[in-house]
Amino acid sequence: MGGLGQAPDESSVALVARQVPALGVPALQQRLQVVKHQQAAMGLQADYALAFAKTERRLGSAPVIEHQNVGYMLADIKMRIEAARYLTWKACHYLEQTGGRGEELAIMAKVYCSELAVQVVYDAMRLVGVESYTKKTPLERLLRDALVFPLYDGGNMGVRRRQLHALFTQPGYDSMLAAQGRVPPWKDQ
Repeated sequence: MGGLGQAPDESSVALVARQVPALGVPALQQRLQVVKHQQAAMGLQADYALAFAKTERRLGSAPVIEHQNVGYMLADIKMRIEAARYLTWKACHYLEQTGGRGEELAIMAKVYCSELAVQVVYDAMRLVGVESYTKKTPLERLLRDALVFPLYDGGNMGVRRRQLHALFTQPGYDSMLAAQGRVPPWKDQ
């Protein structure tokens, strides 16, 4: 992974996404690895936007971070990334706790984090402005990379329909199973 202002290397974003097979539940551990790459990309986006806001004045007398809206945007980006991080940790913990039988949170983490990566880079680009769409900043490449996340591994719409919907229709499904760390009853047999 690159540092502040550097795009992640090719093997860590789109290439990793292409390597994850569309196997559904057996690919959950690989899926969570890709989610970690999504979060790393979101972190790079946020770091770049923050550094920009602290140093860029845009014809004003103070850095743009001093403007209320910029602070709000950075706070929203940070909160979204942290929510994605905690969902991923919870998904990993639940998968481990259930011996791989509790896949609901891993599926949700894939969908949520992949769509969030697109939103975070877009928000960072809005903060930086039109220059962010040029090759002068890493955001242009991060946007291209982020756009693939909701599409790989069956696509998020397909994952929602085939995997989450299938869980919801199982006899004995309880919306609190994952939150309470319980093994789904249909997997307990």
